[in-house]
Amino acid sequence: MRWTVVGRLVLAVCILAVLATQVTTARADEDRIVLPIPYRSQFDGSYYEGANCGPASMGMILEGFGGQPVSTAEVRALTNKLQGSEAWDGVHIYNLALVPGRYGMQVDGLYQGNGYRTWTAKDVRDHIRQGHVVVPEVRYRYLPGHEGATIWDDHYIIILGLIGDNFVYHDSAFRDGIGAYRTISESQLMNAMARSEFPRAAFAVIPPPPPPPSSPPSPAPTPVVPALSAPGHGDAQPEEVPTPMPGVLFYAGEFESSQEQELSASAANPEGSPALQMGLALTGLLSLVTIGVTVSRRW
Repeated sequence: MRWTVVGRLVLAVCILAVLATQVTTARADEDRIVLPIPYRSQFDGSYYEGANCGPASMGMILEGFGGQPVSTAEVRALTNKLQGSEAWDGVHIYNLALVPGRYGMQVDGLYQGNGYRTWTAKDVRDHIRQGHVVVPEVRYRYLPGHEGATIWDDHYIIILGLIGDNFVYHDSAFRDGIGAYRTISESQLMNAMARSEFPRAAFAVIPPPPPPPSSPPSPAPTPVVPALSAPGHGDAQPEEVPTPMPGVLFYAGEFESSQEQELSASAANPEGSPALQMGLALTGLLSLVTIGVTVSRRW
């Protein structure tokens, strides 16, 4: 009896372990997201390279979301203008958050009430799942790879993905590609954010909406040709020939009166015209009268 109870307990523990493994695996697959943001180092040989984590981070996002490379120097010039200073220094987070708007993008989550919003790990995950990049202000020496650094300055990274419970980020403070696609645990990220000058301050960058699809050109209308049917096999019928009216002759669609026909006949045969014969008779009679008058005067 005792072994039966023990066996059941062992079986229950094994089942729970299998279920927990399946849930963890499903969650890891669901949260395996990495946004296509290119990496760049802030160390480009410029005067500001030691303080260019903010401009370099913005340059990565603008290139990834905007599709056009924006140099770190261009972003630095813009942030200097926003801060009203060209001194060698970092960029304030409220000025850095203004940069995406100058390139047609939106930011979200920097402010809450009268101060900065306090971000949680859930807030970061929610934005990543929506395709947004999160830019937190962190304490440099609490990031993986910078432990034990002698500087206590704040730093910017960009969080662009999730792998299970971990976050994927770019860190521009490396001179080669090892700063790309690094991973950090939730506890490490929250600790680095909590120790910054503005604890857990961050903002999300929202990519611009895709352009509307271009409408295909409208096809040219197909000309409609009326169907021709043979007589007796459709609607098309031979044209009717009009019946000539009395006293009217029909010649190829033209009508002439009988009087016009007589004039035409007279013109064709002048001697046979009655009017012409009468005119000739009158002319002869007048000639005889004239001759008679002339003879009587002589006598």
